[in-house]
Amino acid sequence: TRIDYIDIQGVATTVAGLINLFVYDGTTYVLWQQVPVIAITSSTTSPAFSAALSSNSNANIMPLTLPTGYSLRATTSVTQTGVRVTAYGGDF
Repeated sequence: TRIDYIDIQGVATTVAGLINLFVYDGTTYVLWQQVPVIAITSSTTSPAFSAALSSNSNANIMPLTLPTGYSLRATTSVTQTGVRVTAYGGDF
């Protein structure tokens, strides 16, 4: 599996913290990357938090290639009620 792009999007008010991205081999979680989240109170005039990992802006870590049976997992360091993490890629 090759992951080319990871989109992290706040869908509500966010608090300061981290999004932790782990590679999981079916038994063990290995921390791969951490993305800082900033506190934003989203409104009709203030956009929500967003971040992206891609080969354009992160050539040293992207694309991420995962062996068969591995997966990418995401957690937060603090309770976030409105953050969505989406990975884009495919099996080749």
